[in-house]
Amino acid sequence: MTVIGNPGEIDAFTPSRERRRQRQRGRRPDRYRAGQRSDRRPLIWFRLRFPAREIRLVSGAGSPAHLKRSHDARPLGVLLLGMRWTQRDIAIDVPIDSPSFMDGFHAAEIHNPQFGPVRWTTGDAALPPVLFPPWRGEVLLHLWCGEWAGSAFEPPRDGNAALLSEFESLGEDCEFGLLQRHHLVEPALSLFRWGGAPVARLIEGLDNNFAGLAEPESTELVWDGTEYFLRTPFVTMHTQCLVEQDEAGQAEILRCGRATLRILRRKLLNDLADARRIFVFKSHDPDFGRSEMYRLRTALQRHGPACVLCVTLARVGHAVGRAERLARGLYGGYLDRFVIPHGPYDNWLRIYAETLALHRRR
Repeated sequence: MTVIGNPGEIDAFTPSRERRRQRQRGRRPDRYRAGQRSDRRPLIWFRLRFPAREIRLVSGAGSPAHLKRSHDARPLGVLLLGMRWTQRDIAIDVPIDSPSFMDGFHAAEIHNPQFGPVRWTTGDAALPPVLFPPWRGEVLLHLWCGEWAGSAFEPPRDGNAALLSEFESLGEDCEFGLLQRHHLVEPALSLFRWGGAPVARLIEGLDNNFAGLAEPESTELVWDGTEYFLRTPFVTMHTQCLVEQDEAGQAEILRCGRATLRILRRKLLNDLADARRIFVFKSHDPDFGRSEMYRLRTALQRHGPACVLCVTLARVGHAVGRAERLARGLYGGYLDRFVIPHGPYDNWLRIYAETLALHRRR
């Protein structure tokens, strides 16, 4: 693998090569201490000079369909298991599942819950400038890489994974996305998987095709002390940028974020028209009742024969962990509590299974 940057010096090395270089210079080899990983996944380091405008990961690429008798026909370059920037004793870990990974990257996958999300390049991928550290001078880029060991794009073997692949989130928050991730389901990014909005805002967006989404005057960047969010009239979305940025960095987050929102808007409208999945909306709002559910279904079906499952906290007369058909294309599900972020998800799974069974009997 090669890293190409502009401008700045670039030097690639492995830990063993760096120790040899230090011995040749008469220095005692340094050991990497800041958050050193205990597993034996391959690690490559690159020495770069910042500031930099563009950094690309360039490698060979191949298709598992041609090499491994798989159904996965994607061009796969390098499998990134982890990424970290360091400068002296400061280390910044980069979230591999950040939606900023767009140019030359495939969707994030989970192969092993112990290690979390991973992501393939296509063989020529640009690291998102929004994830560059705000440093000057020599910076080390650490990449943990892996080998092909099966594809998340194969038909799911786990029954729960197959079940959850039949649904797509409409918000109100990320609980369904976390449930999917818990069961190793990593669909293509969608507008509401890592974002959400109250039902009134969602219906307003559906009624006007999310017109104006990502426009400069209606999109703002919000720092909550731990992460940047993109806030629009119709959705507030996680950026997975966890490092506070200067003015130039914030402008880059907005630029990339607005481009992502435009793409995801088009994808959502296409998904609504195709209606291949059942959409899911959950709400904490005690005022979210039947009338709001019917309004949401009506707004969805302006775009196509879409169906929606609305999940709320159970009230008197509702069976916890059960689903019911309320009308054609509308289902209700009831929980005794929401379980974001860690579960248990048993009642969620029961609701999805019953909804899918009702949907298939229609």
